[in-house]
Amino acid sequence: MVCVSVIRLIGYREWTENIGSDREYLIQDVQARLHRAVSNFFSFKGGFAHPLRYDLMVGIGKLDIEDYKELLKVLTKISPVPVSIGLAHDNSPLKAQRHASRNAFNAKPWSIIGMNNGYGSFVVAHIDIVNSSRDVYETSAYDSYLKILKFYSKVACIIEKLGGLTFYQGGDNIIAFISSPNDIKKISVINSFKLRIGIGIAESSRRAVALASQALDELRRKNNEGVLIFEDR
Repeated sequence: MVCVSVIRLIGYREWTENIGSDREYLIQDVQARLHRAVSNFFSFKGGFAHPLRYDLMVGIGKLDIEDYKELLKVLTKISPVPVSIGLAHDNSPLKAQRHASRNAFNAKPWSIIGMNNGYGSFVVAHIDIVNSSRDVYETSAYDSYLKILKFYSKVACIIEKLGGLTFYQGGDNIIAFISSPNDIKKISVINSFKLRIGIGIAESSRRAVALASQALDELRRKNNEGVLIFEDR
């Protein structure tokens, strides 16, 4: 069972429309502070968090209800609007996220709906395009960025069909929460891209992400392509 939470900023769009037209830099600043606070909180609790549309963030990890109450207290100090949290768990990370999203939208301001008492291991894939940095020099910063986004879109669509969740981490790095290491075989056959894929399996999502990165680093160190799995024993 994968534990997922969705953090919703209630009335965020209305807030952005009422702070004047010279607002984009202010919005970026607020988004960065909220992302930092949520990401740091989940990491401290052994989890992982990532923004979706910035008015929505997703957290993955085995936090308990008291942890989420603590998170709401943290967000009261920095969020310009009320916050709600939806919780859910499922064997499919994607299904858990969908249930958590519905709970977040049904929850009242500064409240929590749902259960997050899943069990079992997290499976994380850290996907890297071999020699993608070369594209920056051969094309341009923006062209290279577009190429990565197109690749991310392909990966996200495949992972979605497998019931997983995919997150762009910057550079050419993509992290995916999947149900089984076997799911990654669908990714490794994407045409026109040489890939390194580190997979981490652990009881905490933070540890699984770390193991996936360690596996990827080992592939890079040996200049190998393909898939390498590291699992907590």
